[in-house]
Amino acid sequence: MESVIVELNLLKLMQKRIVLTGSTLRARDREFKQVLRDDIWSQVWPKLSAGDFKPTLYRVLPFAEAAEAHRLMEDSSLLGKIVLSF
Repeated sequence: MESVIVELNLLKLMQKRIVLTGSTLRARDREFKQVLRDDIWSQVWPKLSAGDFKPTLYRVLPFAEAAEAHRLMEDSSLLGKIVLSF
């Protein structure tokens, strides 16, 4: 796998109080991955299936308006998710 190098404006991240996290399970052993899978099946999927977890939608836009969706995200004043529909 090839490394990816990016430039990141940390000041802008901090001003918007964005939390950046990263994770990879590649280095974890099989047992850890199985426990994680089992926890997701027992604790996360039932909440999703029951409708107990509903993301807040800010706006649904047609795919043709993807540029507007990006403008809205860059504004950072919105609360919720922006969905592009096809």
